[in-house]
Amino acid sequence: MKREAELHNDIIQEDFVDCYQNLTLKSVMILKHIANNCTKNSAFFLKCDDDSFVNIPNLLHYILGGTIPLYKDTLEYYDRTSYKPTDRLNRTKNLIMGHRFCNVLPSRDVSDKSYMPSSMYPLDIYPDYISGSGYLISMDVVPTLYTTALDTNFLPLEDVFITGICADIAGIERLHHPLFSPFTPEGLCSLKGSILSHRVEHWEMAWDVLVSDYNIKCQTLAPHTINWTLNGAKDKCNFDLFSQKFYYFMKYLKLGIGI
Repeated sequence: MKREAELHNDIIQEDFVDCYQNLTLKSVMILKHIANNCTKNSAFFLKCDDDSFVNIPNLLHYILGGTIPLYKDTLEYYDRTSYKPTDRLNRTKNLIMGHRFCNVLPSRDVSDKSYMPSSMYPLDIYPDYISGSGYLISMDVVPTLYTTALDTNFLPLEDVFITGICADIAGIERLHHPLFSPFTPEGLCSLKGSILSHRVEHWEMAWDVLVSDYNIKCQTLAPHTINWTLNGAKDKCNFDLFSQKFYYFMKYLKLGIGI
């Protein structure tokens, strides 16, 4: 890290122990830096883990209003949602986008990495949140998330805290996108057809092999096959946003979790 800082001056450091339990502090620190330095010249901020693979051409293409090619290896990503391969990004405000989890129960198992004691979070369910493996945030909500986080009791699970609780309190919408995958990809074409994939081995991150090698041909699908597979697919998290936000706001207020 010292050599990286000396060579590239790209290490941002604050005074806390860098460990799994402090991921929330690290993520809030990131929001602080972005809010103080980047909001005037950038439209979006992408946060991702160090073992996540970001397909930058696909990401930029989608941000600029394009669509992502649908391959056979990525078809399964779409089955859980109402998202269509022809959908485009049509907004640049009030947005957190990634793989959305809903109806997740807090783990009360002390041996679990995601253990959440009831003394810290007494509710029986988490609000919808975006996987911390990687999410896209519109720049207008970064300062809001940061100030909300400072006024909210911290939880050790950074994605639940920032994209769940803080986003709920601040009234920020979380949108699911199937090509932000928190799961290990199966094959090169899964990476070529995705925006972000998690738990990618270091050898798989070789850019020249995975993304820029146009000799790798991925199998596409006929339109009737796509329509047949995706027909009737539904987003299980797609219910009334206002009712959900009001429910959690009242819960947070009563329990002193939020502002």
